Amino acid sequence: MTLRLLTIKVVRMAYFNGLLQPACGRVYQMSWRVSVMRNHSRFQSLIKEEFVSVVDLHAVDALIDLAQPKTALAAEVVAVLAMAIGAGRDGNTCIDIEALPKLPVVAGVSWPTSAKAWKSLLSSCTELVRNSSQPETSPRHPFVLDDTRLYIARSYEEERAVVNHLVRLHAGGQLTVVLGGPGTGKTTYISGELITMFSGEGADDIKLSLVAPTGKAARRMRQSLMRALARSSAPEEVVKKILDAADSQTVHKLLGMSPRRAQRYKFNSDPKSRLKCNLLIVDEASMMSLSLMYHLLEALEDGAKVWLVGDPDQLASVDAGTVLGDISQVTEPVGSRFHSSFVPRTVQHRYPEASRINRLVKCVRNAQSQKDIDLFLEILAETSPDVSWIDPKVQKDDLKKLTQLVIDNANAVAVLAEAGKSAEALATLASVQILCANREGAMGVAGWNRSIQRAVKGSASHPFYFGRPVMINKNDDSLQLANGDVGVVCNIGGSRKVAFEGLEKPVEIPVNSLPSVDTVHGLTIHKSQGSEYTHAVVVLPAQQSKILTRELLYTAISRPTEQLTIIATAEALAYAINNPIRRSTGLVTALRAD
Repeated sequence: MTLRLLTIKVVRMAYFNGLLQPACGRVYQMSWRVSVMRNHSRFQSLIKEEFVSVVDLHAVDALIDLAQPKTALAAEVVAVLAMAIGAGRDGNTCIDIEALPKLPVVAGVSWPTSAKAWKSLLSSCTELVRNSSQPETSPRHPFVLDDTRLYIARSYEEERAVVNHLVRLHAGGQLTVVLGGPGTGKTTYISGELITMFSGEGADDIKLSLVAPTGKAARRMRQSLMRALARSSAPEEVVKKILDAADSQTVHKLLGMSPRRAQRYKFNSDPKSRLKCNLLIVDEASMMSLSLMYHLLEALEDGAKVWLVGDPDQLASVDAGTVLGDISQVTEPVGSRFHSSFVPRTVQHRYPEASRINRLVKCVRNAQSQKDIDLFLEILAETSPDVSWIDPKVQKDDLKKLTQLVIDNANAVAVLAEAGKSAEALATLASVQILCANREGAMGVAGWNRSIQRAVKGSASHPFYFGRPVMINKNDDSLQLANGDVGVVCNIGGSRKVAFEGLEKPVEIPVNSLPSVDTVHGLTIHKSQGSEYTHAVVVLPAQQSKILTRELLYTAISRPTEQLTIIATAEALAYAINNPIRRSTGLVTALRAD
């Protein structure tokens, strides 16, 4: 990487993390390129083991150069500040110096051996690090030390703002937290509450917004609400009122996000730029990052009510924070501070309560010890039509049979698609779905896509062959398509069109009008979140991997409605169950304290 490109990358990263202000950034970009870059070769072991990156280290250099008065920092401080800058890449909002792993040997560096020693070292760096108990000064300190948690300033400020909003909402009776696993009737509860509200006095004053972190989740939210309302005994005029008011969209779209504006969000904390809704329902809230939750709560009118809906045990946001998981820790326990805002949903409707699928899901969700891992494997080894387990290392014949079943289903989809039966093709596609932990490799999405596609009749004749399952990669408001939407290429009146599930019937769009798409005979478990399939085939890597987490396994095995097949070794399953996502945040501590 050239010096100029590295400089630009460092400065951009610093801007986005709130470490540099625009006024000083331009000066820094001009001056730093002509200065001699510090040699960080001593930190090669840290870089190799991914504790820090070169860009993180040079970002610290930038801040040292801008500090007034300028000061030399100990190598230990440079390294830990670089770790704090890079924390967000692993989903952390901060680093906990009390829980730092053992750091590799670095020549000339003596790592502190206790949190007290780290705090003493960081507290001496007054130009860059502010203790949270001290008032902020101008210019802003780029780092904040809160007890044993070290934040970049923006993350700390956003976390504190979220805490303040949640405390205010709860105290005013404006917060509702609806938590439950898949198929536990969360949408049914919401529809019931909305029917009551829209049937009473003041219904005309309700300004409702339904949002979700992704376009796919937002559309599914409205579809689920429509089905729940259709099952209810509510008067038609009340159902119409709700549906007319309940236009679902992404959080980003609701906030009017545009990366090209100086103020990225049209709706924000400015009193003149607040959202007009007085009832905000956030579905799939487990996918909300800390920063996105911050911007959403900042933009609300003071009297607005907020319902957070989701499953805290599913995969968290791809960005920093575990907001819903943290909130669940201060709402679920009886006697906890926010318990009166908690609405539990526990009765399972997706599959029978006594089914092996449900027993496996509960076992993963509630796992505490090796005994629970052993119980999971015992249940998995039982025999019943709804669950199958294939060890790919030893059960190669069973794996071939399963692969043929998937291929047969893909060919059945192709036959229906060529016949123009788009609704039946979509239903057949959803009847069997490969869900992979990895994208690459023979047992990843890429490998399954190659092997299945080669076996589908006619797949070599056209890039958009009949029966090809595709996933949208980018939101397209003009076509009302969302990132993550899955469709099937069909023969519609002699033209190749992709059929997507609609509210009442399939929506069919010409292939030449589509944004970027991927083939999805197999898809990642992350992309399957919020979806359900008749038969889910879950594929895990044979070797241990940091991607294998309890939340990943829980999300995967809770997708099927009737049948589950797991392709994994016992070692991989045990590793996943024993590897819950542990992200460093201070949200739980702050919510309990404030």
